[in-house]
Amino acid sequence: MLTLGFRSLNEHNLLETVLPRIRELRDIVKETVRFGVLGSEKGIFIEQAQGNHTFRFVLQPGKPFELHCSAPGKAIMAYLPNSARDHYLDCMEFTRYNSHTITTREAYLDELEKVRKLGYAMDNEEELSGVICVGAPIFKYTGYPCGAIWISGPKDRLSQEVIRKLVTSIKKMAETISEELGYSRLQKI
Repeated sequence: MLTLGFRSLNEHNLLETVLPRIRELRDIVKETVRFGVLGSEKGIFIEQAQGNHTFRFVLQPGKPFELHCSAPGKAIMAYLPNSARDHYLDCMEFTRYNSHTITTREAYLDELEKVRKLGYAMDNEEELSGVICVGAPIFKYTGYPCGAIWISGPKDRLSQEVIRKLVTSIKKMAETISEELGYSRLQKI
């Protein structure tokens, strides 16, 4: 899985662009910031900048993540062209992890529309109870979503009020990374 993830990083030295920016975002939001890309059927976690909190989640590079119940999965999927999105949808099993998990294609498509309107995605305890994730897509110069950055933390620390404050920084950093990769907001996705 890690090999697939690294294959997608080749264009414009994506990882070299992302790493300093996720460290910068970590210093702003004080939470662990992660970066991931699409694999053949799931997302692939690539790298993280650890936050300073005593309690934090640590992932190993190459770990796959679900697309239907993760913030980065939703952030990327919401902006894929329909044909690519449909390919991934056909591979999804919509595994239920708890009562918050999206388990149908229709509900997931509704969620993706919401993500497009807001410009960011959330995992609101959909995979792990008590864990909140907030992420935003990264676009390459062609306008294609090439990855996502996101934060994860316990719901007690990431309250709705805190999330409202952090979302602006997360989206802004994703936009900065995208611009550094040659993307312009004026492009049609």
